[in-house]
Amino acid sequence: EKALGYRQIASSSFQSFLHLLLRELKQERSVKGETEFAKISAARDLSPIEQAREYIKNHLNQPLTASRVAHVVYMSRNNFMQHFTRETGQTFHDYVTEKRMQAARRLLSTGHWSIEYVARFTGLKPSQFRNQFKIRFGITPSEFRRQSQIKGRNQ
Repeated sequence: EKALGYRQIASSSFQSFLHLLLRELKQERSVKGETEFAKISAARDLSPIEQAREYIKNHLNQPLTASRVAHVVYMSRNNFMQHFTRETGQTFHDYVTEKRMQAARRLLSTGHWSIEYVARFTGLKPSQFRNQFKIRFGITPSEFRRQSQIKGRNQ
C-alpha cells in the first residue's frame, strides 16, 4: 500500500512538473523563438537579480510586473522584491520606470521617432509616458525633443 501511495505521489508530481514545463515553453516564446528558460539558463552565472535586470532591459516595451519578473527568475514575489531593493537600491517600480525613461530620452534625442512610438516602446500609454517623463526630467517629451534638436544644430 505504501509503495502504491508513493508511486501515485511521484506520478502526480512528475505530471505537474511536465505540465508546468510545457506551459513555460509555450508561454515564454520570444521574438527569436527562444524561451525565457533558455535565456536564463545561458545566463546561469548571473544572480537572480542580475537576471531580472537583463530581463527588464530586454522587455521594456512589455508590461513588467514584479510578479512576472519574479516568476521568470524562479523567486517568490515577496522574496524577489526584498532582494531587488537590497541589491539595486531601488524599488522594482522605480527601477523599471528609470530604465524606461532612460530609453525614452535616448530615442527622443535622436529625433527620429514619434512621441507615441517612444511611449509604446517604453511600455507606457502616451498620457502615462508624458507624465512620467515630466516628473523625471522636468519637461515634456516634446520640449525635450525640441531642446535636443536645437543642441544638435548648434554643435
